[in-house]
Amino acid sequence: QQVSPHLVKELHQRASFWYAEQQLIEAAIHHALAADDPERAALLVEAHAVPLLEREEVMTVRAWLAALPSTLRQTRPVLSVIHGAVLVLTGQLAAANEYFVTTEAHFTAPNFPRALYGAWSQLRAAHARFQGNFSDTIEYAQEALEYLPAEATSPRALALINLALAQTFTGDSQAARANLIQASIQLHPSLSITTYSALIGLAWLQMRQGELTQAKQTYQRIIAEAGQLPGRKAPLLGMAYVGLAELLYEHNDLAGARQAVSQGIEQLRNSIEQVMLALGYGLLAQICLLEAAPEAAADVLQQAESWLAQMQLTDMGFGRVLAICRAGLALRQGDLATATAWANATHQPLAQVRFDLGVWEQLLVARIWIATGQLAQASQLLDQLDAIVIARQWTTHLIELHCLRALVFQQTGEPKQAQMALQQALTLAAPEGFIRTFVDLGEPLRELIYELRSTLYAGRLLTYTEQLLAAFPQASAVPTSTETFVNQKAKIVNLIEPLSERETEILGLVNAGLSNSEIADKLIVTVGTVKKHLNNIFGKLQVTSRTQAIVRARALDLL
Repeated sequence: QQVSPHLVKELHQRASFWYAEQQLIEAAIHHALAADDPERAALLVEAHAVPLLEREEVMTVRAWLAALPSTLRQTRPVLSVIHGAVLVLTGQLAAANEYFVTTEAHFTAPNFPRALYGAWSQLRAAHARFQGNFSDTIEYAQEALEYLPAEATSPRALALINLALAQTFTGDSQAARANLIQASIQLHPSLSITTYSALIGLAWLQMRQGELTQAKQTYQRIIAEAGQLPGRKAPLLGMAYVGLAELLYEHNDLAGARQAVSQGIEQLRNSIEQVMLALGYGLLAQICLLEAAPEAAADVLQQAESWLAQMQLTDMGFGRVLAICRAGLALRQGDLATATAWANATHQPLAQVRFDLGVWEQLLVARIWIATGQLAQASQLLDQLDAIVIARQWTTHLIELHCLRALVFQQTGEPKQAQMALQQALTLAAPEGFIRTFVDLGEPLRELIYELRSTLYAGRLLTYTEQLLAAFPQASAVPTSTETFVNQKAKIVNLIEPLSERETEILGLVNAGLSNSEIADKLIVTVGTVKKHLNNIFGKLQVTSRTQAIVRARALDLL
Protein backbone atom coordinates (compact mmCIF):
# COMPACT_ATOMS: atom_id res chain seq x y z
CA GLN A 1 0.00 0.00 0.00
CA GLN A 2 2.94 2.35 0.67
CA VAL A 3 5.00 1.35 -2.40
CA SER A 4 2.22 0.98 -5.01
CA PRO A 5 -1.01 2.45 -3.58
CA HIS A 6 -2.57 2.45 -7.07
CA LEU A 7 -2.49 -1.37 -7.02
CA VAL A 8 -4.47 -1.72 -3.78
CA LYS A 9 -7.83 -1.18 -5.44
CA GLU A 10 -7.01 -3.68 -8.18
CA LEU A 11 -5.87 -6.28 -5.65
CA HIS A 12 -9.09 -5.90 -3.66
CA GLN A 13 -11.10 -6.28 -6.86
CA ARG A 14 -9.21 -9.42 -7.82
CA ALA A 15 -9.66 -10.77 -4.30
CA SER A 16 -13.39 -10.08 -4.48
CA PHE A 17 -13.72 -12.10 -7.70
CA TRP A 18 -11.60 -14.96 -6.33
CA TYR A 19 -13.59 -15.20 -3.08
CA ALA A 20 -16.87 -15.10 -5.04
CA GLU A 21 -15.68 -18.02 -7.17
CA GLN A 22 -14.97 -19.94 -3.95
CA GLN A 23 -18.49 -19.10 -2.67
CA LEU A 24 -16.98 -17.07 0.18
CA ILE A 25 -19.46 -14.27 -0.35
CA GLU A 26 -18.87 -12.32 2.85
CA ALA A 27 -15.18 -11.97 2.02
CA ALA A 28 -16.04 -11.10 -1.59
CA ILE A 29 -18.34 -8.30 -0.41
CA HIS A 30 -15.68 -7.02 2.01
CA HIS A 31 -13.06 -6.77 -0.74
CA ALA A 32 -15.50 -5.16 -3.18
CA LEU A 33 -16.22 -2.43 -0.65
CA ALA A 34 -12.50 -2.10 0.11
CA ALA A 35 -11.98 -1.56 -3.63
CA ASP A 36 -14.52 1.26 -3.44
CA ASP A 37 -16.91 -0.73 -5.63
CA PRO A 38 -20.26 -0.70 -3.77
CA GLU A 39 -22.13 -1.61 -6.96
CA ARG A 40 -20.27 -4.90 -7.20
CA ALA A 41 -20.90 -5.53 -3.50
CA ALA A 42 -24.61 -4.90 -4.07
CA LEU A 43 -24.60 -7.30 -7.04
CA LEU A 44 -23.09 -9.99 -4.82
CA VAL A 45 -25.76 -9.47 -2.17
CA GLU A 46 -28.54 -9.57 -4.77
CA ALA A 47 -27.15 -12.78 -6.29
CA HIS A 48 -26.73 -14.71 -3.05
CA ALA A 49 -29.15 -13.31 -0.44
CA VAL A 50 -32.38 -14.99 -1.51
CA PRO A 51 -31.21 -18.62 -1.02
CA LEU A 52 -29.88 -17.64 2.41
CA LEU A 53 -33.20 -16.02 3.35
CA GLU A 54 -35.01 -19.21 2.31
CA ARG A 55 -32.72 -21.16 4.66
CA GLU A 56 -33.42 -18.54 7.38
CA GLU A 57 -29.82 -17.34 7.49
CA VAL A 58 -31.29 -13.89 7.93
CA MET A 59 -28.63 -12.57 10.30
CA THR A 60 -25.94 -13.15 7.66
CA VAL A 61 -27.89 -11.18 5.06
CA ARG A 62 -28.58 -8.44 7.58
CA ALA A 63 -24.83 -8.10 8.19
CA TRP A 64 -24.19 -7.86 4.43
CA LEU A 65 -26.79 -5.11 4.05
CA ALA A 66 -25.35 -3.20 7.00
CA ALA A 67 -22.00 -3.06 5.20
CA LEU A 68 -23.51 -1.42 2.10
CA PRO A 69 -24.29 2.29 1.66
CA SER A 70 -28.00 2.71 2.47
CA THR A 71 -28.44 4.91 -0.61
CA LEU A 72 -28.06 1.85 -2.83
CA ARG A 73 -31.45 0.56 -1.69
CA GLN A 74 -33.10 3.58 -3.25
CA THR A 75 -31.71 2.86 -6.71
CA ARG A 76 -31.64 -0.94 -6.73
CA PRO A 77 -35.14 -2.52 -6.44
CA VAL A 78 -33.83 -6.05 -5.87
CA LEU A 79 -31.68 -4.84 -2.98
CA SER A 80 -34.69 -2.95 -1.64
CA VAL A 81 -36.79 -6.13 -1.64
CA ILE A 82 -34.04 -8.00 0.22
CA HIS A 83 -33.89 -5.19 2.79
CA GLY A 84 -37.67 -5.41 3.29
CA ALA A 85 -37.46 -9.17 3.74
CA VAL A 86 -34.85 -8.80 6.48
CA LEU A 87 -37.01 -6.26 8.31
CA VAL A 88 -40.06 -8.53 8.20
CA LEU A 89 -38.25 -11.74 9.09
CA THR A 90 -36.43 -10.22 12.06
CA GLY A 91 -39.67 -8.84 13.50
CA GLN A 92 -38.95 -5.16 12.90
CA LEU A 93 -42.59 -4.64 11.96
CA ALA A 94 -42.71 -0.88 12.61
CA ALA A 95 -39.60 -0.34 10.49
CA ALA A 96 -41.07 -2.65 7.84
CA ASN A 97 -44.28 -0.62 7.81
CA GLU A 98 -42.26 2.55 7.21
CA TYR A 99 -40.36 0.74 4.48
CA PHE A 100 -43.56 -0.19 2.64
CA VAL A 101 -44.87 3.37 2.89
CA THR A 102 -41.68 4.90 1.49
CA THR A 103 -41.25 2.35 -1.32
CA GLU A 104 -44.87 2.09 -2.46
CA ALA A 105 -44.66 4.88 -5.05
CA HIS A 106 -41.53 3.31 -6.55
CA PHE A 107 -42.87 -0.26 -6.75
CA THR A 108 -46.30 0.76 -8.06
CA ALA A 109 -44.95 3.03 -10.78
CA PRO A 110 -46.11 2.32 -14.37
CA ASN A 111 -44.01 -0.23 -16.24
CA PHE A 112 -42.32 -1.41 -13.05
CA PRO A 113 -41.15 -5.06 -13.48
CA ARG A 114 -44.03 -7.39 -12.63
CA ALA A 115 -41.84 -9.98 -10.91
CA LEU A 116 -40.33 -7.43 -8.52
CA TYR A 117 -43.76 -6.02 -7.73
CA GLY A 118 -44.95 -9.56 -7.02
CA ALA A 119 -42.01 -10.13 -4.64
CA TRP A 120 -42.79 -6.84 -2.91
CA SER A 121 -46.47 -7.86 -2.55
CA GLN A 122 -45.39 -11.20 -1.09
CA LEU A 123 -43.43 -9.32 1.58
CA ARG A 124 -46.49 -7.19 2.35
CA ALA A 125 -48.53 -10.39 2.78
CA ALA A 126 -46.03 -11.75 5.31
CA HIS A 127 -45.90 -8.41 7.13
CA ALA A 128 -49.70 -8.23 7.35
CA ARG A 129 -49.88 -11.83 8.64
CA PHE A 130 -47.37 -11.17 11.40
CA GLN A 131 -49.52 -8.23 12.49
CA GLY A 132 -52.68 -10.35 12.53
CA ASN A 133 -54.26 -8.45 9.61
CA PHE A 134 -55.52 -11.46 7.71
CA SER A 135 -57.74 -9.69 5.19
CA ASP A 136 -54.72 -7.70 3.96
CA THR A 137 -52.64 -10.87 4.00
CA ILE A 138 -55.08 -12.56 1.64
CA GLU A 139 -55.24 -9.51 -0.63
CA TYR A 140 -51.46 -9.10 -0.93
CA ALA A 141 -50.81 -12.85 -1.29
CA GLN A 142 -53.31 -13.11 -4.13
CA GLU A 143 -51.74 -10.04 -5.74
CA ALA A 144 -48.30 -11.64 -5.46
CA LEU A 145 -49.57 -14.79 -7.16
CA GLU A 146 -50.99 -12.67 -9.96
CA TYR A 147 -47.71 -10.87 -10.66
CA LEU A 148 -45.05 -13.45 -9.90
CA PRO A 149 -44.08 -15.45 -13.00
CA ALA A 150 -44.60 -19.21 -13.08
CA GLU A 151 -40.86 -19.85 -12.92
CA ALA A 152 -40.61 -17.95 -9.60
CA THR A 153 -41.58 -21.13 -7.80
CA SER A 154 -40.19 -20.34 -4.37
CA PRO A 155 -41.76 -16.85 -4.00
CA ARG A 156 -45.06 -18.20 -5.32
CA ALA A 157 -44.95 -21.04 -2.79
CA LEU A 158 -44.29 -18.53 0.00
CA ALA A 159 -47.26 -16.47 -1.17
CA LEU A 160 -49.43 -19.61 -1.04
CA ILE A 161 -48.21 -20.39 2.48
CA ASN A 162 -49.09 -16.88 3.70
CA LEU A 163 -52.45 -17.11 1.97
CA ALA A 164 -53.17 -20.50 3.54
CA LEU A 165 -52.24 -19.43 7.07
CA ALA A 166 -54.45 -16.35 6.80
CA GLN A 167 -57.31 -18.53 5.56
CA THR A 168 -56.80 -20.80 8.56
CA PHE A 169 -57.39 -17.91 10.94
CA THR A 170 -60.40 -16.65 9.01
CA GLY A 171 -62.13 -20.03 9.10
CA ASP A 172 -61.53 -21.22 5.53
CA SER A 173 -59.60 -24.34 6.51
CA GLN A 174 -60.49 -26.26 3.37
CA ALA A 175 -58.93 -23.62 1.12
CA ALA A 176 -55.95 -23.34 3.48
CA ARG A 177 -55.28 -27.06 3.24
CA ALA A 178 -55.55 -27.01 -0.54
CA ASN A 179 -53.11 -24.09 -0.82
CA LEU A 180 -50.57 -25.71 1.50
CA ILE A 181 -50.69 -28.91 -0.54
CA GLN A 182 -50.33 -26.91 -3.75
CA ALA A 183 -47.32 -25.08 -2.31
CA SER A 184 -45.65 -28.31 -1.23
CA ILE A 185 -46.44 -30.56 -4.21
CA GLN A 186 -48.07 -29.05 -7.27
CA LEU A 187 -46.36 -25.66 -7.41
CA HIS A 188 -42.97 -26.61 -6.03
CA PRO A 189 -42.55 -30.36 -6.63
CA SER A 190 -38.78 -30.47 -6.23
CA LEU A 191 -37.23 -31.07 -2.84
CA SER A 192 -36.56 -27.66 -1.30
CA ILE A 193 -36.76 -25.71 1.92
CA THR A 194 -39.94 -24.06 0.65
CA THR A 195 -41.57 -27.44 -0.02
CA TYR A 196 -41.06 -28.53 3.55
CA SER A 197 -42.04 -25.14 4.96
CA ALA A 198 -45.44 -25.73 3.38
CA LEU A 199 -45.54 -29.20 4.93
CA ILE A 200 -44.78 -27.67 8.34
CA GLY A 201 -47.84 -25.48 7.86
CA LEU A 202 -49.91 -28.48 6.79
CA ALA A 203 -48.86 -30.51 9.85
CA TRP A 204 -49.69 -27.58 12.10
CA LEU A 205 -53.17 -27.35 10.57
CA GLN A 206 -53.69 -31.11 10.89
CA MET A 207 -52.76 -30.91 14.56
CA ARG A 208 -55.16 -28.03 15.24
CA GLN A 209 -57.95 -29.94 13.50
CA GLY A 210 -57.39 -32.98 15.67
CA GLU A 211 -55.82 -35.16 12.96
CA LEU A 212 -52.99 -36.43 15.16
CA THR A 213 -52.13 -39.46 13.04
CA GLN A 214 -51.82 -37.45 9.83
CA ALA A 215 -49.87 -34.67 11.56
CA LYS A 216 -47.43 -37.21 13.00
CA GLN A 217 -46.88 -38.76 9.58
CA THR A 218 -46.29 -35.33 8.04
CA TYR A 219 -43.74 -34.36 10.69
CA GLN A 220 -41.97 -37.72 10.33
CA ARG A 221 -41.83 -37.28 6.56
CA ILE A 222 -40.23 -33.85 6.96
CA ILE A 223 -37.61 -35.21 9.37
CA ALA A 224 -36.83 -38.18 7.11
CA GLU A 225 -36.66 -36.27 3.82
CA ALA A 226 -35.54 -32.74 4.70
CA GLY A 227 -32.34 -34.08 6.20
CA GLN A 228 -31.27 -34.94 2.64
CA LEU A 229 -31.51 -31.35 1.45
CA PRO A 230 -28.28 -29.51 0.66
CA GLY A 231 -27.29 -26.56 2.81
CA ARG A 232 -28.62 -25.46 6.17
CA LYS A 233 -31.96 -26.96 7.19
CA ALA A 234 -31.75 -26.76 11.01
CA PRO A 235 -34.76 -24.43 11.47
CA LEU A 236 -36.97 -26.66 9.35
CA LEU A 237 -35.94 -29.82 11.20
CA GLY A 238 -36.25 -28.02 14.54
CA MET A 239 -39.85 -27.04 13.86
CA ALA A 240 -40.67 -30.59 12.78
CA TYR A 241 -39.11 -32.06 15.92
CA VAL A 242 -41.00 -29.67 18.21
CA GLY A 243 -44.26 -30.43 16.40
CA LEU A 244 -43.60 -34.16 16.68
CA ALA A 245 -42.82 -33.74 20.39
CA GLU A 246 -46.17 -32.04 20.90
CA LEU A 247 -47.91 -35.05 19.35
CA LEU A 248 -45.90 -37.59 21.36
CA TYR A 249 -46.70 -35.66 24.52
CA GLU A 250 -50.42 -35.70 23.72
CA HIS A 251 -50.21 -39.50 23.38
CA ASN A 252 -48.48 -39.61 26.79
CA ASP A 253 -45.13 -40.76 25.38
CA LEU A 254 -43.13 -38.50 27.68
CA ALA A 255 -39.77 -40.12 26.96
CA GLY A 256 -40.27 -39.81 23.22
CA ALA A 257 -41.51 -36.24 23.60
CA ARG A 258 -38.47 -35.28 25.69
CA GLN A 259 -36.08 -36.71 23.09
CA ALA A 260 -37.84 -35.02 20.16
CA VAL A 261 -38.20 -31.63 21.83
CA SER A 262 -34.55 -31.66 22.92
CA GLN A 263 -33.54 -32.24 19.29
CA GLY A 264 -35.90 -29.49 18.18
CA ILE A 265 -34.45 -26.95 20.63
CA GLU A 266 -30.91 -27.80 19.56
CA GLN A 267 -31.80 -27.24 15.89
CA LEU A 268 -33.70 -23.98 16.52
CA ARG A 269 -31.29 -22.20 18.84
CA ASN A 270 -29.40 -20.56 15.98
CA SER A 271 -32.50 -19.63 13.99
CA ILE A 272 -35.06 -16.82 14.12
CA GLU A 273 -38.02 -19.19 14.73
CA GLN A 274 -38.90 -17.65 18.07
CA VAL A 275 -42.36 -19.04 18.73
CA MET A 276 -41.52 -22.66 17.88
CA LEU A 277 -38.39 -22.47 20.02
CA ALA A 278 -40.35 -20.99 22.93
CA LEU A 279 -42.97 -23.73 22.57
CA GLY A 280 -40.17 -26.28 22.67
CA TYR A 281 -38.73 -24.83 25.85
CA GLY A 282 -42.20 -24.69 27.41
CA LEU A 283 -42.93 -28.32 26.58
CA LEU A 284 -39.58 -29.44 27.96
CA ALA A 285 -40.25 -27.53 31.20
CA GLN A 286 -43.65 -29.21 31.51
CA ILE A 287 -42.09 -32.63 31.04
CA CYS A 288 -39.48 -31.81 33.71
CA LEU A 289 -42.29 -30.92 36.13
CA LEU A 290 -44.08 -34.20 35.42
CA GLU A 291 -40.79 -35.96 36.16
CA ALA A 292 -40.85 -34.30 39.61
CA ALA A 293 -38.01 -31.95 38.72
CA PRO A 294 -39.40 -28.42 39.33
CA GLU A 295 -35.93 -26.89 39.58
CA ALA A 296 -35.04 -28.31 36.16
CA ALA A 297 -38.28 -26.87 34.75
CA ALA A 298 -37.42 -23.40 36.07
CA ASP A 299 -33.91 -23.72 34.66
CA VAL A 300 -35.26 -24.57 31.20
CA LEU A 301 -37.37 -21.41 31.13
CA GLN A 302 -34.43 -19.36 32.34
CA GLN A 303 -32.32 -20.72 29.47
CA ALA A 304 -35.07 -19.68 27.09
CA GLU A 305 -35.10 -16.10 28.34
CA SER A 306 -31.33 -15.90 28.03
CA TRP A 307 -31.55 -17.04 24.40
CA LEU A 308 -33.70 -14.08 23.31
CA ALA A 309 -31.35 -11.61 25.00
CA GLN A 310 -28.32 -13.16 23.30
CA MET A 311 -29.90 -13.15 19.84
CA GLN A 312 -30.89 -9.46 20.09
CA LEU A 313 -34.12 -10.07 18.18
CA THR A 314 -37.37 -8.17 18.40
CA ASP A 315 -39.76 -10.24 20.51
CA MET A 316 -42.43 -11.60 18.13
CA GLY A 317 -44.23 -13.82 20.64
CA PHE A 318 -41.34 -15.53 22.41
CA GLY A 319 -41.93 -13.78 25.74
CA ARG A 320 -45.67 -14.30 25.50
CA VAL A 321 -45.26 -18.04 25.03
CA LEU A 322 -42.91 -18.26 28.03
CA ALA A 323 -45.39 -16.29 30.16
CA ILE A 324 -48.15 -18.76 29.25
CA CYS A 325 -45.85 -21.67 30.13
CA ARG A 326 -44.92 -20.11 33.48
CA ALA A 327 -48.58 -19.55 34.35
CA GLY A 328 -49.41 -23.15 33.40
CA LEU A 329 -46.60 -24.48 35.57
CA ALA A 330 -47.73 -22.27 38.47
CA LEU A 331 -51.26 -23.68 38.19
CA ARG A 332 -49.96 -27.24 38.09
CA GLN A 333 -47.84 -26.59 41.21
CA GLY A 334 -50.78 -25.07 43.09
CA ASP A 335 -49.42 -21.51 43.04
CA LEU A 336 -52.84 -19.96 42.41
CA ALA A 337 -51.73 -16.46 43.38
CA THR A 338 -49.16 -16.32 40.57
CA ALA A 339 -51.48 -18.00 38.09
CA THR A 340 -54.39 -15.68 38.95
CA ALA A 341 -52.25 -12.55 38.68
CA TRP A 342 -51.20 -13.63 35.19
CA ALA A 343 -54.77 -14.53 34.17
CA ASN A 344 -56.21 -11.21 35.31
CA ALA A 345 -53.47 -9.29 33.50
CA THR A 346 -53.73 -11.40 30.34
CA HIS A 347 -57.45 -11.70 29.73
CA GLN A 348 -58.41 -9.66 26.69
CA PRO A 349 -61.47 -9.05 24.53
CA LEU A 350 -62.01 -12.00 22.24
CA ALA A 351 -61.99 -9.68 19.23
CA GLN A 352 -58.24 -9.35 19.81
CA VAL A 353 -57.66 -13.12 19.80
CA ARG A 354 -56.35 -13.60 16.27
CA PHE A 355 -53.77 -16.36 16.50
CA ASP A 356 -53.75 -19.94 17.78
CA LEU A 357 -51.51 -18.63 20.56
CA GLY A 358 -54.30 -16.34 21.77
CA VAL A 359 -56.82 -19.20 21.97
CA TRP A 360 -54.33 -21.34 23.92
CA GLU A 361 -53.71 -18.39 26.24
CA GLN A 362 -57.40 -17.73 26.93
CA LEU A 363 -58.14 -21.42 27.53
CA LEU A 364 -55.50 -21.30 30.28
CA VAL A 365 -57.17 -18.19 31.70
CA ALA A 366 -60.43 -20.18 31.85
CA ARG A 367 -58.65 -23.07 33.61
CA ILE A 368 -57.26 -20.71 36.24
CA TRP A 369 -60.64 -19.09 36.81
CA ILE A 370 -62.23 -22.52 37.27
CA ALA A 371 -59.52 -23.50 39.77
CA THR A 372 -60.15 -20.30 41.75
CA GLY A 373 -63.95 -20.55 41.67
CA GLN A 374 -64.58 -17.72 39.21
CA LEU A 375 -67.08 -19.89 37.41
CA ALA A 376 -69.33 -17.24 35.85
CA GLN A 377 -66.35 -15.53 34.21
CA ALA A 378 -64.94 -18.85 33.06
CA SER A 379 -68.26 -19.94 31.57
CA GLN A 380 -68.65 -16.68 29.66
CA LEU A 381 -65.10 -16.92 28.31
CA LEU A 382 -65.63 -20.51 27.19
CA ASP A 383 -68.81 -19.53 25.34
CA GLN A 384 -66.89 -16.85 23.47
CA LEU A 385 -63.99 -19.17 22.64
CA ASP A 386 -66.42 -21.82 21.45
CA ALA A 387 -67.49 -19.63 18.54
CA ILE A 388 -63.87 -19.03 17.50
CA VAL A 389 -62.66 -22.64 17.58
CA ILE A 390 -65.77 -23.97 15.83
CA ALA A 391 -65.47 -21.36 13.07
CA ARG A 392 -61.82 -22.30 12.54
CA GLN A 393 -62.51 -26.05 12.91
CA TRP A 394 -59.84 -26.39 15.59
CA THR A 395 -60.91 -29.70 17.07
CA THR A 396 -57.94 -29.97 19.44
CA HIS A 397 -58.93 -26.76 21.23
CA LEU A 398 -62.60 -27.74 21.11
CA ILE A 399 -61.87 -30.96 23.02
CA GLU A 400 -60.20 -29.01 25.82
CA LEU A 401 -63.01 -26.46 25.79
CA HIS A 402 -65.65 -29.18 26.30
CA CYS A 403 -63.58 -30.59 29.19
CA LEU A 404 -63.37 -27.19 30.86
CA ARG A 405 -67.08 -26.65 30.42
CA ALA A 406 -67.69 -30.02 32.08
CA LEU A 407 -65.61 -28.88 35.07
CA VAL A 408 -67.68 -25.71 35.35
CA PHE A 409 -70.90 -27.73 35.37
CA GLN A 410 -69.37 -30.08 37.94
CA GLN A 411 -68.68 -27.21 40.33
CA THR A 412 -72.05 -25.52 39.79
CA GLY A 413 -73.89 -28.72 40.69
CA GLU A 414 -75.16 -29.59 37.21
CA PRO A 415 -74.05 -33.22 36.74
CA LYS A 416 -76.16 -33.95 33.67
CA GLN A 417 -74.69 -31.03 31.76
CA ALA A 418 -71.21 -31.97 32.99
CA GLN A 419 -71.55 -35.49 31.61
CA MET A 420 -72.94 -34.20 28.31
CA ALA A 421 -69.98 -31.82 27.87
CA LEU A 422 -67.49 -34.55 28.80
CA GLN A 423 -69.10 -37.02 26.40
CA GLN A 424 -68.77 -34.46 23.59
CA ALA A 425 -65.06 -34.15 24.37
CA LEU A 426 -64.55 -37.91 24.50
CA THR A 427 -66.42 -38.48 21.25
CA LEU A 428 -64.17 -35.98 19.44
CA ALA A 429 -60.98 -37.25 21.11
CA ALA A 430 -61.40 -41.04 20.98
CA PRO A 431 -60.62 -41.61 17.26
CA GLU A 432 -57.15 -40.03 17.58
CA GLY A 433 -56.40 -41.15 21.14
CA PHE A 434 -55.96 -37.83 22.96
CA ILE A 435 -54.56 -38.42 26.45
CA ARG A 436 -52.75 -35.46 28.01
CA THR A 437 -55.54 -32.99 27.19
CA PHE A 438 -57.60 -34.90 29.77
CA VAL A 439 -54.90 -36.00 32.22
CA ASP A 440 -53.43 -32.51 32.54
CA LEU A 441 -56.77 -31.22 33.87
CA GLY A 442 -56.25 -33.35 36.95
CA GLU A 443 -58.35 -35.08 39.56
CA PRO A 444 -61.69 -33.26 39.03
CA LEU A 445 -61.84 -34.41 35.41
CA ARG A 446 -60.75 -37.94 36.33
CA GLU A 447 -63.73 -38.10 38.68
CA LEU A 448 -66.08 -37.08 35.88
CA ILE A 449 -64.58 -39.66 33.52
CA TYR A 450 -64.93 -42.36 36.16
CA GLU A 451 -68.56 -41.47 36.78
CA LEU A 452 -69.33 -41.42 33.05
CA ARG A 453 -67.67 -44.80 32.62
CA SER A 454 -70.26 -46.40 34.89
CA THR A 455 -72.97 -45.40 32.39
CA LEU A 456 -71.21 -47.00 29.41
CA TYR A 457 -71.75 -50.67 28.59
CA ALA A 458 -69.60 -51.45 25.56
CA GLY A 459 -67.94 -49.96 22.54
CA ARG A 460 -65.05 -47.65 21.69
CA LEU A 461 -65.97 -44.97 24.23
CA LEU A 462 -65.86 -47.42 27.15
CA THR A 463 -62.46 -48.72 26.03
CA TYR A 464 -61.24 -45.17 25.63
CA THR A 465 -62.37 -44.08 29.10
CA GLU A 466 -60.54 -47.08 30.58
CA GLN A 467 -57.40 -46.01 28.71
CA LEU A 468 -57.74 -42.45 30.01
CA LEU A 469 -58.29 -43.52 33.62
CA ALA A 470 -55.21 -45.74 33.43
CA ALA A 471 -53.15 -42.73 32.29
CA PHE A 472 -53.94 -40.64 35.37
CA PRO A 473 -51.35 -40.74 38.20
CA GLN A 474 -51.68 -43.86 40.31
CA ALA A 475 -52.22 -41.81 43.42
CA SER A 476 -55.51 -40.68 41.88
CA ALA A 477 -56.71 -44.14 40.95
CA VAL A 478 -60.36 -44.86 41.71
CA PRO A 479 -60.96 -48.01 43.76
CA THR A 480 -62.22 -50.77 41.51
CA SER A 481 -62.07 -53.94 43.59
CA THR A 482 -64.48 -55.18 46.26
CA GLU A 483 -61.60 -55.59 48.67
CA THR A 484 -60.64 -51.93 48.37
CA PHE A 485 -64.22 -50.84 48.92
CA VAL A 486 -64.46 -52.96 52.06
CA ASN A 487 -61.25 -51.52 53.43
CA GLN A 488 -62.50 -47.98 52.78
CA LYS A 489 -65.80 -48.80 54.44
CA ALA A 490 -64.13 -50.04 57.62
CA LYS A 491 -61.93 -46.96 57.72
CA ILE A 492 -64.75 -44.45 57.19
CA VAL A 493 -67.16 -46.04 59.64
CA ASN A 494 -64.59 -45.49 62.37
CA LEU A 495 -64.07 -41.84 61.40
CA ILE A 496 -67.45 -40.23 60.69
CA GLU A 497 -70.89 -39.87 62.19
CA PRO A 498 -73.85 -41.33 60.30
CA LEU A 499 -75.72 -39.27 57.73
CA SER A 500 -79.01 -37.74 58.84
CA GLU A 501 -82.27 -38.72 57.16
CA ARG A 502 -82.34 -35.47 55.18
CA GLU A 503 -78.68 -35.85 54.15
CA THR A 504 -79.36 -39.41 52.96
CA GLU A 505 -82.32 -38.13 50.95
CA ILE A 506 -80.25 -35.38 49.32
CA LEU A 507 -77.44 -37.84 48.58
CA GLY A 508 -79.94 -40.04 46.78
CA LEU A 509 -81.10 -37.11 44.65
CA VAL A 510 -77.50 -36.24 43.82
CA ASN A 511 -76.99 -39.84 42.75
CA ALA A 512 -80.08 -39.50 40.54
CA GLY A 513 -78.35 -36.66 38.70
CA LEU A 514 -80.34 -33.70 40.02
CA SER A 515 -78.68 -30.27 40.22
CA ASN A 516 -78.73 -28.17 43.39
CA SER A 517 -81.60 -26.05 42.11
CA GLU A 518 -83.60 -29.14 41.11
CA ILE A 519 -83.06 -30.66 44.56
CA ALA A 520 -84.16 -27.39 46.17
CA ASP A 521 -87.36 -27.34 44.09
CA LYS A 522 -88.16 -30.97 44.89
CA LEU A 523 -87.64 -30.56 48.64
CA ILE A 524 -89.12 -27.03 48.73
CA VAL A 525 -86.02 -25.51 50.32
CA THR A 526 -83.51 -22.89 49.22
CA VAL A 527 -80.42 -23.67 47.14
CA GLY A 528 -78.37 -22.41 50.07
CA THR A 529 -79.90 -25.06 52.32
CA VAL A 530 -79.04 -27.76 49.79
CA LYS A 531 -75.45 -26.54 49.62
CA LYS A 532 -75.22 -26.58 53.43
CA HIS A 533 -76.43 -30.20 53.55
CA LEU A 534 -73.97 -31.14 50.80
CA ASN A 535 -71.09 -29.61 52.73
CA ASN A 536 -72.12 -31.69 55.76
CA ILE A 537 -72.27 -34.81 53.58
CA PHE A 538 -68.82 -34.10 52.13
CA GLY A 539 -67.38 -33.66 55.61
CA LYS A 540 -68.84 -36.88 56.95
CA LEU A 541 -67.74 -38.90 53.93
CA GLN A 542 -64.36 -37.15 53.79
CA VAL A 543 -64.73 -36.11 50.15
CA THR A 544 -64.64 -32.82 48.27
CA SER A 545 -67.06 -33.25 45.38
CA ARG A 546 -70.37 -34.78 44.33
CA THR A 547 -68.62 -37.46 42.26
CA GLN A 548 -66.43 -38.53 45.18
CA ALA A 549 -69.48 -38.56 47.47
CA ILE A 550 -71.38 -40.90 45.13
CA VAL A 551 -68.39 -43.26 44.79
CA ARG A 552 -67.85 -43.31 48.56
CA ALA A 553 -71.56 -43.75 49.35
CA ARG A 554 -71.84 -46.69 46.96
CA ALA A 555 -68.81 -48.27 48.59
CA LEU A 556 -70.55 -47.96 51.97
CA ASP A 557 -73.85 -49.34 50.64
CA LEU A 558 -75.55 -46.02 51.40
CA LEU A 559 -77.11 -45.89 47.93
